[in-house]
Amino acid sequence: MVLTKQISFVENTTFAEIDGADATVYGTAVGCSDGSVAVKLLDSGKTQQVPFDTLVCATGFGYPVILETPGQTKEERVQEIEQYANALSSGNDVVIAGGGTVGVELAGDLLEKYPNAKGKVTLICSSKRLVMDQPPYYGEKCKQVLEDMGCKFVFSDRVISHTESEVGPLTLDLESGKSLSCHAYVAAYARSPNTDFLTKKSANGASLQSSVLNAQGKVEVNEYLQSTTYDKLYALGATNTLTEPSLFRNIDGQAKTVAKNIISAKSTKQGPGVDHAMYQIVGHETFATMIPENLPIPSFCSTLCCVWCGFPFNMLCPCFCAATLCGPCDPMVCGYCCDKPEGEGLTKVLKATREGKVMAGLAGYYVKGKPGFGEEMERS
Repeated sequence: MVLTKQISFVENTTFAEIDGADATVYGTAVGCSDGSVAVKLLDSGKTQQVPFDTLVCATGFGYPVILETPGQTKEERVQEIEQYANALSSGNDVVIAGGGTVGVELAGDLLEKYPNAKGKVTLICSSKRLVMDQPPYYGEKCKQVLEDMGCKFVFSDRVISHTESEVGPLTLDLESGKSLSCHAYVAAYARSPNTDFLTKKSANGASLQSSVLNAQGKVEVNEYLQSTTYDKLYALGATNTLTEPSLFRNIDGQAKTVAKNIISAKSTKQGPGVDHAMYQIVGHETFATMIPENLPIPSFCSTLCCVWCGFPFNMLCPCFCAATLCGPCDPMVCGYCCDKPEGEGLTKVLKATREGKVMAGLAGYYVKGKPGFGEEMERS
């Protein structure tokens, strides 16, 4: 296993820990040839050849500033975060490009954290409304919440003078011919997948064929998530050519498919994933909305349980399970009967779910050696 940082997954995320006991190499993949990956080690900066019989590419996509850059040291990341934190908290103008899930969430977090940012944050969206991949109600609701928090908007336009995030003072040129001045610019949209190492030469001078990637830099895969041109390679998430987004449920399903096919070649085909997220956050303690249309249950059930009765099932159960998650002994902590499944209460549920690693447990991910490890794979 090659990990880009020498820690277990970040505390209070959805995921379970990785113990790193099984031949774990910490570094960044910088080249690849048949049967070997070149890895630049984090601790020494030297390049090590890591042999493989099967290679799984799960390197995600580029998201500078929002996520650490592969190969970035801890010191470099801390310096980057401090630089942007100082700029974002200064009370000067901030521009965020991207009206999708991440841009909306970031704008809400910024306005929630720094009261002096009110009226100073501008969200630029290339489409005509926010979160275009969701039904119109949710884009309008997010816009309303952000407006109440003090956010400004520019729709149907995009920044053309800057492709990456930057700390200012800056002047941003827009496609419409207009310009914006700010002291911090954050490009809150995904870049291409982190797969360029696959076609770069390894230490022995060899590399994989360029045909392993398509024009978008993704690994062409078959129904088994195996490369169509190099059968030792599997790819999941943002690195493969499936059209579904890189959501937890999709990644979970793909990871299990890949694991089964490594154990027994071409034994398991990848089924359809989900096309949309089940919720949207605007500030981690301010507002969240459940999107019943995207829940993995029949539409009638989602309407009955999450719309008619409030979230989650307050009229039907009464919902003491939510009170257990959230702390206060209030069965209506997440919503009220006949109300929409949204608001501050839902943010508490999501926070408790992350901190309790609930999704990891449901998916069957456990620390190796602890009770429950591997049970989900055996059941499925």
